[in-house]
Amino acid sequence: MSTVSRTVGRRRGAPRIEPLNPPGWRRGYRQMRSMRWLRIGMGVKRYVVGIMAGTVLVGLAIAMVLATVYRTVDFPESTSAAVGAVTLQWIAHPGREIIVGTIGFCIMAGSVFLLFRSVISVVIAPGEDVAEMVYRGRLLRRGPQVVSIGGGTGQGVLLRGLKERTANITAVVTVADDGGSSGRLRKEFQLMPPGDLRNCLASLADSEALMTKLLDYRFRRGDGLQGHSLGNLLIAAMRDIAGGVERGVEGLSEVLRIHGSVTPSTASDVHLAAEMVDGTTVIGESRIGSSRRRIHRVYLHPSRVVVNDDAVSAILAADLIVIGPGSVY
Repeated sequence: MSTVSRTVGRRRGAPRIEPLNPPGWRRGYRQMRSMRWLRIGMGVKRYVVGIMAGTVLVGLAIAMVLATVYRTVDFPESTSAAVGAVTLQWIAHPGREIIVGTIGFCIMAGSVFLLFRSVISVVIAPGEDVAEMVYRGRLLRRGPQVVSIGGGTGQGVLLRGLKERTANITAVVTVADDGGSSGRLRKEFQLMPPGDLRNCLASLADSEALMTKLLDYRFRRGDGLQGHSLGNLLIAAMRDIAGGVERGVEGLSEVLRIHGSVTPSTASDVHLAAEMVDGTTVIGESRIGSSRRRIHRVYLHPSRVVVNDDAVSAILAADLIVIGPGSVY
């Protein structure tokens, strides 16, 4: 990163404006980033203190053993000089203790740092701020229990905002969609419509932008594949692997590392129905949307369905219940 300055076009005699990034700013920035590990709630300081205390106790135990050996064992004259040199007998107290303690602390701190960096480099992508990820993760896990009820694109937009405030999110998703790829899978595989489930999973994923592109990708050609989205096919596959849509969505949530959980509102085969002003009835979300007749009322068909137990449990334990919009225009 280059040093930024405001000296462009400076008139003669005008006061000199110092660079925005003064010399040594990189070192100060690195120090500031390192200090973030000491923030309250990181859960790091206690373990660092524990490592130091354990190391000190081990060192004391070794020192006691060596002191006992030094006092009780008669070393030959040929080795006494070497023993005295190794134990720094030629340095007066407390100089030898300070030297040994400083060397030991440096070795301990350096080893812990290198071990931490070695482990983190395997599980964290290069360039990611580990301290910020740990802090945000711990902070979000302490957030309120939120249940979001809805479907369509509006549910996904809502979840993108909620996951910035808490990781304790349960998205209760409507399952009445019958158009597009979801409708085809519903008819061919007797599968709960996966479209809205897919949108919620993508919105709660870590790499939201990339995951949305991946799950929303639609095949443009191929016999039987054309028009299907990859996310819908993944949910269909996980349903067969896990033995049910709910368990399949849980497994896919672990793969995508989402913040929260996604659960369908019911496992029953339900459709959206509309009673029109002229007395006719239209069944099917896609058909209602394409109909030009005025709607008198909208209801579920069948009217009595069994609600998902996970959805009920999440609602009862929630601090906040949000009934989100359907589609955002």
